[in-house]
Amino acid sequence: MSYPGISTSDAVMKGIQQLLLNAAGAVSALTSLHPFLSGREVKLDSTPLRNLGSLEDLSLSVPVRTAAAAMNTVKRLPMLQSLRIQTFNQHDFPSACTPILRSLCSSPTPTKLATLWVDWLVTAEHMSILAQLPSLTELIAQIELAAAPQLPLLTHLKKLNFFFGYTQPTDPFLSVIPHLQQLTDLTLFQ
Repeated sequence: MSYPGISTSDAVMKGIQQLLLNAAGAVSALTSLHPFLSGREVKLDSTPLRNLGSLEDLSLSVPVRTAAAAMNTVKRLPMLQSLRIQTFNQHDFPSACTPILRSLCSSPTPTKLATLWVDWLVTAEHMSILAQLPSLTELIAQIELAAAPQLPLLTHLKKLNFFFGYTQPTDPFLSVIPHLQQLTDLTLFQ
């Protein structure tokens, strides 16, 4: 069977993904979901996530155009403590990811989300949105130079693992680190 705009291998992967989600949704005690098939992260449809209320740890790979809608489901997972968001089709524009964070951080905010890993460049605007997550204690992201002064907005951060572009100086980041009073674990990548 052929689907318009979908290669045979994509159609097979989509079918396997749906079977995987259906199977995972039937396991009421499932606390961690990081689906990889054939070395590729599964692109999850958010609808079956509603059945996974016991999830504490979740990795998602979603297109930018549907990621904000997926966050409306994700933030309602009552036990979720750790979230990894990988996006595709973002065309390297951090502003395209702003609606994702707005959706995740809007009311009602996830009450237990402590760890957030994102694969896009976090901007100063993103920092002010992330500050709305009072439970956020660990951030793993690439942070743009202009966002460094905004890091202290994340007052509860205990762990910060961040990447800065190879052309960026570290000085603006290092001058802000002493203002993160709760910080116990710092990892810098260049």
